[in-house]
Amino acid sequence: MEDGVTTADVEDVADAAPQPLPVETLIRMFEASEESTIDERQGSERDRDYYDNIQLTAEEEAVLKKRKQPIVIDNKIKGKVDYLVGHEIRTRTDPKAFPRTPKEEDAANAATDALRFVADSTRFSQAKTKVWENVLIEGMGGVLIGCKHKKDGKVDITIKQIPWDRLFRDPHSRERDFSDATYKGIVTWMDYDVAVKKWPDATDALEVTLSQSNSQTYDDRPKHRIWADGKRKRVRVCEIYYRNDGVWFQAFYTEGGLLSGNEPVKYVDQDKEPECPLELLGGYCNRENERYGIVRPLISLQDEQNKRRSKALHLLSVRQVIAEKGAVANVATARAELAKPDGYVEVTPNMRFDIAQTNDLAQGQFQLLAQTDQALSQQGANAALLGKDQNAPSGRAILANQQGGQTELAPLLDGLRDWQRRVMTQVWNRIRQYWTAETWIRVTDDENNLKWVGLNVPQVAQTAYGPQQVGVENPVADLMVDITIEEAPDTANIQAEQFEQLTQMVTAGIQIPPDVVIEASSLRNKAAILDRMRGDPQAQAQQQAEQKQKADAVFAAKLDIDKSTAEKNRASAIKSISDAATQHHQATLPPPEISPPETSGVNVPPT
Repeated sequence: MEDGVTTADVEDVADAAPQPLPVETLIRMFEASEESTIDERQGSERDRDYYDNIQLTAEEEAVLKKRKQPIVIDNKIKGKVDYLVGHEIRTRTDPKAFPRTPKEEDAANAATDALRFVADSTRFSQAKTKVWENVLIEGMGGVLIGCKHKKDGKVDITIKQIPWDRLFRDPHSRERDFSDATYKGIVTWMDYDVAVKKWPDATDALEVTLSQSNSQTYDDRPKHRIWADGKRKRVRVCEIYYRNDGVWFQAFYTEGGLLSGNEPVKYVDQDKEPECPLELLGGYCNRENERYGIVRPLISLQDEQNKRRSKALHLLSVRQVIAEKGAVANVATARAELAKPDGYVEVTPNMRFDIAQTNDLAQGQFQLLAQTDQALSQQGANAALLGKDQNAPSGRAILANQQGGQTELAPLLDGLRDWQRRVMTQVWNRIRQYWTAETWIRVTDDENNLKWVGLNVPQVAQTAYGPQQVGVENPVADLMVDITIEEAPDTANIQAEQFEQLTQMVTAGIQIPPDVVIEASSLRNKAAILDRMRGDPQAQAQQQAEQKQKADAVFAAKLDIDKSTAEKNRASAIKSISDAATQHHQATLPPPEISPPETSGVNVPPT
């Protein structure tokens, strides 16, 4: 061996390679996660109920019905969450790859096209929206980036969104990107027959699990620490990714034993090291390492909103009476009449029967309700962020207010952008690992403007020995790029303000082409309107050519007419000159001599 390295040293290095953990340890890891996050998951379930308008327990509804108090739910939480979900949809952006060296610039453009192709084909935008909603409500979400091998030998990149109640992780993790987690995983309830078909060599482990048939969130829904459902004959399967000695391992297991795997992850990063394909995103995290979203801080205010509104309506709809015993013949009848807008009650003369006014109590409840409503409006997506600030003088002012309102949500939004970048980085790692053959992708859905980009395309040149491959175009395996997520400017308010200014200028009499005004508007079908206004470019070109041809013909005809007229005028002028010269010549000639008349033999006497 060279450099003083012996065979024994090599063997020691091989012995030090990371080893998989026993399946019993993996089972304890999942159960530790489940037990440590019971309170967190119960809170997340309640937060989801509040979003879904389930904000009163059965006991609370029973108490209100007993009081004959109206059940009122004024759901402020749903609007705030829906706005932030809509904000993500409206500001969606595409990934972009930047080259690390100038010579890789063209290849980086191909990498960008490949990333966008995968994002479109996997419907990543929809998966991202679902993850974002889970983060806002339950406090955690994620996707699994993998590959699907097809029968034709090709490999498709997959991005699968995992619902929050199917995720588990290291309960000691605190980072928003879970970079400090030693393990992450997915738990799934699976029919026994399906599991046996998927893992035919692990039938014994599945049977053991089914025979010793306790989760609340991880059920579908069986209870805490249950690994099997004997009634429906189902088992709980864990797919775990754990880090041991710096290497990521993957395993599928159930309580009865290992199903498959427990080996280093087959997916690798840019350094060709095993990479965890489960990318998670967290919301907020408290001192107990419990994850939660924007709903949790709004719960108490939402409860107060509902109760004060219900109480105020109750005070306005009932009447309190102070009366002496015997003041009315029938108390129940009097109560019923007092509940009517036009109720009529007969009372015994000279006996006290006073109706107490409760308007002051109702007014107090309404004042407190207004304060609660104001406090709710300032939490999360506030009025400025929603664009509902009535004091904003213009679109730019609304935009400035929205940007200010986003400041408190900046950590969550920044985490979402970083999560998308991490997902797209993993997508690129899968492309580099599995797209090794020549691959062509379509990067636009516009059938009239198709664009195809080739990856790993052989470059062939003609040599003395015939066609020879001299290189590869866009070799993804060797291409190193940096993935970024571009910012999407919120241009809606600026566009509206500019359109308003244009209409004011037109009203003031300034001549602006109609197509310019239409183009600046936010009309839904303005492209079709502009096409009809401007016409088909080919038809316009043909029409212009025909008009030019007609104009040339008219011009030529005019030239012919002018030429003919000029020739006629010239001939007429020549003839006039000729006639004048002839007349002048004749005028200057001497008179002709008159010859005597000839005789014919007749004698004529002299005169």
